[in-house]
Amino acid sequence: MNHNRSIFERMGDTQFKKYCRYAINILEKEATRRLSTSDLRFFENLAWQVMDKLKSPLGRELDRLDIEYLYGTIYLNNDNFSDDSEIIRPSLSIEDVTYTTVERKEVRTVRTGKVPTYSKDGLDNQSYLFTIWHEYNAIEPWDWKVVDEEELDWEITDEKFEIE
Repeated sequence: MNHNRSIFERMGDTQFKKYCRYAINILEKEATRRLSTSDLRFFENLAWQVMDKLKSPLGRELDRLDIEYLYGTIYLNNDNFSDDSEIIRPSLSIEDVTYTTVERKEVRTVRTGKVPTYSKDGLDNQSYLFTIWHEYNAIEPWDWKVVDEEELDWEITDEKFEIE
């Protein structure tokens, strides 16, 4: 996986502070809360609402990492981008994330096994086969060799992400 860096990492502090002041001005016109106390999801939605204005000085849309970098910078600096303040920048990290699903699957599985018998014709009877399985425990189809398997349908009943 290619991990690109934000375009803001390459900007000098003076130029980036100027852009941050510009972005805060644009974003706060739409925001319903202070940017440095908002969460990333709120910030990201807000950024997409005003993307045309945010991209104007850059000449291109911000991508996900650009939005995260801008959010992190605003949060770390508590909205303070005065010329005499030192800018604190976020750093890129690569995190292990686990995606867990609970799935319900409908699978057609064909198993084959050997059944000793004196009456091959008797094995054509489903009821008899279930009887020798459940009542006599003479066969165990779950232990037989799987010779064909087809997933017919599935649905995810629960899902979540976790950072390791």
